[in-house]
Amino acid sequence: RDIKPSNIFLTQKGQNFDVAKLLDFGLVQTAMSGSLGLRQKNTKLFGSPAFMCPEQAVGMSPDGRGDIYSLGAVAYFMLTGRPPYTDENPIMLIVAHATSSAPTFEEIGADVPKDLGTVVMRCLHRDPSGRYNSARELLEALEACQDDACWTWRHAETWWHEHHPECLYRSSSDSSQQATIRLNRPERTAKESSVPSFDMPTDIHEIPRELQAV
Repeated sequence: RDIKPSNIFLTQKGQNFDVAKLLDFGLVQTAMSGSLGLRQKNTKLFGSPAFMCPEQAVGMSPDGRGDIYSLGAVAYFMLTGRPPYTDENPIMLIVAHATSSAPTFEEIGADVPKDLGTVVMRCLHRDPSGRYNSARELLEALEACQDDACWTWRHAETWWHEHHPECLYRSSSDSSQQATIRLNRPERTAKESSVPSFDMPTDIHEIPRELQAV
């Protein structure tokens, strides 16, 4: 289980980028093993500390509600530009997930609609029984939220420039040429004019360290 922003891809269906796919071969489990829980090897944890559910953090095998927690952590990151816990030490991040509650949006001064914030914070409940029991239940809660504003590729591009410029522009240390990673808006035909198109960082070295897997 390693749900995090860099494993979620927006794909095109028809003329709209409206399908989110979770892509990570590490999520593949052998059905015959009877376990869909934490991957462990030689007592080492596999996952991304910034988005790891408390059950994983303490070595337990999470059920679907563990994924609900990780989705909540991703939503928190999308809404605020930071994960629920921000310690630079991966071990301290894991401990934080297991022992403390994530700061509310009000506590960090984030302007998030109250109904949406309530849904996300329930996803981040440390006790699995306090979360939504299924993805369907979470979907119904999200659909009940009032739409606060529209979101376009222009908003996304501006957000990335403001919050993670290091992901968009970085210099190659082993080359005299500049290796540039940026969000592009290529020329589009009239038919495609409503379709957002941009490239997201894919190299793990372009992702902030606290968001990388251990």
